[in-house]
Amino acid sequence: MEQSRTGVLLEKLTAMNYSIWLVRMQHFLKREGLWKVVGTPPQPPEEDEDDDEKLTLAEAQLEKDEKALATIILGVDDSQLVYVADKVTASEAWNALKAVDVQETAGSLITLTRRLYRCRKKPGDSLVNHLKFLTGGFQELALRGKPVGEEDKVFIVLSSLDDRYDMLVNSLESVETDKLTLEYVTGRLYAEEDRRAERKMTSAQLLERPRGNNSQEEQSQEELLQTSRWSTK
Repeated sequence: MEQSRTGVLLEKLTAMNYSIWLVRMQHFLKREGLWKVVGTPPQPPEEDEDDDEKLTLAEAQLEKDEKALATIILGVDDSQLVYVADKVTASEAWNALKAVDVQETAGSLITLTRRLYRCRKKPGDSLVNHLKFLTGGFQELALRGKPVGEEDKVFIVLSSLDDRYDMLVNSLESVETDKLTLEYVTGRLYAEEDRRAERKMTSAQLLERPRGNNSQEEQSQEELLQTSRWSTK
């Protein structure tokens, strides 16, 4: 995850997230005013050019292209750097990545689909990161023209959970199919996670409380004992 100077978090391009990365990077370049140079590479000024205004414009376009190229290259994972390392314009880098994606589309789809169906959450793994991975995979397949049906999304998520969620999964069997959406299931999972965190916190507080209470009780008993001693004098 790369954070730009504007504070925008951009996930780096890997072999598995091209479609999502493409949309985000395109809009980021637009936000920075750099997208036009990707589609229209700048032309260097002619050597005998004596028009100061044209020279200034050409230099400005070259500077934008350098920024766009740097943004694209900095936005790719090390595993993808080989495809853009020797490119000299943003347009060349962008088109090179598109060409790689076209060649690897079938293989990427198979790999991504297998990862989704084989993904398993281990005890101790972050639920947030686990669901983020799965939903990211669903989005990637949708952008590649292979959307996963809502029912299949639910089944993939529920099948990926460890044994600690068996009770929750069993409770969802009584929910009507049309109401069993990904949003509903993830909401139930997050609610269950919050309840477990709250119970854990409460248990920790209870473990600490007896010592404090005993000290208070002992102090109260001591005060009562002192009072009774004074009253008998």
